[in-house]
Amino acid sequence: MASATNSQIDLYFRRVLIFSKVFTQSWGSFQSISLIKNFRDAVMSKGLCADLILQDTPKMIIESHEINDDIIEIDGKFKSPLANYMPEILPKESHTCYWKGYFPNNKNARKVVIHLAGTGDHTYFRRRLGFANGLLKKNIGSILIENPFYGKRKPKNQFMSSLPNVTDLFILGAALMTECNYLLMYARTNFGLDIQGISGVSMGGFTASLAASNIRYPISLVPCLSWTCASRSYTNGAISEAIKWDVLRKELDSTEFRRNLESIPNQEWLGELEEILKRDPEADRTKEFMKIFMREFTYLGNYPIIAEPKLCKVIVPQSDSYVIRENLPTFKDIWPGSEVIILPTDGHVRTYFQYHDIFRKHIEETLNDLEKNS
Repeated sequence: MASATNSQIDLYFRRVLIFSKVFTQSWGSFQSISLIKNFRDAVMSKGLCADLILQDTPKMIIESHEINDDIIEIDGKFKSPLANYMPEILPKESHTCYWKGYFPNNKNARKVVIHLAGTGDHTYFRRRLGFANGLLKKNIGSILIENPFYGKRKPKNQFMSSLPNVTDLFILGAALMTECNYLLMYARTNFGLDIQGISGVSMGGFTASLAASNIRYPISLVPCLSWTCASRSYTNGAISEAIKWDVLRKELDSTEFRRNLESIPNQEWLGELEEILKRDPEADRTKEFMKIFMREFTYLGNYPIIAEPKLCKVIVPQSDSYVIRENLPTFKDIWPGSEVIILPTDGHVRTYFQYHDIFRKHIEETLNDLEKNS
């Protein structure tokens, strides 16, 4: 009964509180699909984000630097490395990456974690309250990044958190991968914070895993309420009810869209779809294509293995109406040595609100393990 109740809470938040639709316009323009596929193949899947940044290092602008008692609070911004490399792929509003840092005012401080935002998190408030404040008491600093497509980086014509195109999700992840890389370099060089980690909840957990795949040295990684691939979450999870399937179906059936897809090298997406429909003519072709598309860009197995899987602790509830784990590879499949911690609770939303103390505990533990071996 508890499981059903918590699943209903997940659905309630999806339908009532987070009422906006997603992917309301398209799968993405031909240009954006081509560019993100090229960037994934040439940079992300080869672990070359650091090389990209070193070739054209962004200029950091510190907008404020305040010391309040035992805390150093910093506001900074820089041009996203993805915008440097491929400016046409990011909306102009997302070109600048804004971040906030909370660091212990302590010469012995060495630890820092980037906390990435989940769906709907347009400010720093929740992450400061849930992560940064508690970790500061443990002499651990925090960096909070404002997501592309969110907050000050939100395109003017976008409604709330409603990404209009499917490719926007992939572009968001690619931008954060480059931005996390640069911020960890910056924290090490300018603040001496060399015991480093990345964490996040829900979408933030997934983007944390994605970003970590391009960090070449061991870091702490604690993805919360996320999994190895988003394909089933967007087709079978609670968020699937918010997708404008009719719009995507119409575009998928158009001759121009299919012709454009077929011209993109090193992929067989439409061929895969036809094979699925041959085996199961009753399958929903639009949802099956969404699985193929999501698997291409969000399956962590398509990216490098993190430098030290033993420093990765994945935290999930027993069941989750948003993040579907069934019939997908586990973290142990793709990153042998990583640990999956299953909490004695059900439901995405309830777990998010009740377990930040557990999230922080495992962040602290993995950072301590990293420090012992550094």
